Amino acid sequence: MRPSADVSCSCCVARSAFLQQQQQQQQQQQQQQQQAQGGTSITNLRSFNSCFITQQQQQQQQQQQQQQQQQQQQQQQQQQQQQQQQQQQQQQQQQQPERKPQQQQQQHQYQQQQQQQHQQQRQHQHQHQQQQQQQQQQQQQQQQQQQQETHQ
Repeated sequence: MRPSADVSCSCCVARSAFLQQQQQQQQQQQQQQQQAQGGTSITNLRSFNSCFITQQQQQQQQQQQQQQQQQQQQQQQQQQQQQQQQQQQQQQQQQQPERKPQQQQQQHQYQQQQQQQHQQQRQHQHQHQQQQQQQQQQQQQQQQQQQQETHQ
């Protein structure tokens, strides 16, 4: 009876070992699936965030471009006004050759207008700097995203 008992025992041991291996494999597969699912959800979030951020930045840039266009239009309007005033000056000079003080005053006004134009050009440069700052911020945000990916 002993040999048969030994055989049955060894069979029991083998069966239990086989069952344990199966359970371990199933657990590993479940863990891998969870990791894979978790990974995809994180990457989805990342791609969504980056997409959202770029959309916002594009909108900001578009707004700035619109502002610049408006300022350019204002400059054009002012230039037209200057041309009109120059024409008026010429007419007045032709009509009133005797009155020199008025001519001097008009020249002074023209100089002031030139200064205004110069200020507008400064504003235009300032906007260009703002765009550069925005581009820098974009780069910083991209770097932060990369850092987050490495942390996770």
